[in-house]
Amino acid sequence: MSDQKLKIDFDAPEAGWTRVTLSAGEHDYQFVPSHVPYDSVTELVRALLKILDNYPEAIVHWNDEPVQHEFVFVSNGGQVDFRVYEIIDSVVGRRRDEKFTFGGSRYEVLRPFWKGLRDMQSRQNLEEYERQWREPFPECEMVELTRRMKEMKLNGSGVRSV
Repeated sequence: MSDQKLKIDFDAPEAGWTRVTLSAGEHDYQFVPSHVPYDSVTELVRALLKILDNYPEAIVHWNDEPVQHEFVFVSNGGQVDFRVYEIIDSVVGRRRDEKFTFGGSRYEVLRPFWKGLRDMQSRQNLEEYERQWREPFPECEMVELTRRMKEMKLNGSGVRSV
């Protein structure tokens, strides 16, 4: 999907809910998760850091009652495959449907998430974010993610040396 760009938007949280919008080319997908039982924003920042630390996979859980979503990041060298699954539990069992997918370089996949998180962070002060999302913003993790994203842009890798 090298000719398409990934775009991620997070609305400022309100009353424990936020809107998540993903787009790439002609494909858009959105859902409105709540803050419980997962602090998905913090999970997302930590998942991005895991991929930067060479973990092969990182998963983020979102709950948008009555369904759930999973963001799945799979890293293979400098490439990252990102997929969104909608999970529906019912009396007949669990269904897991792929709703959105995007693949590209580590930078092409991770940067839009970082940018979307920074945009969300700028819309509310920390106290208002915590009042609305009912969880604190992952400020320390975001500082580290910002440092790592800037480092990746400068040296073109984003892979932490061991």
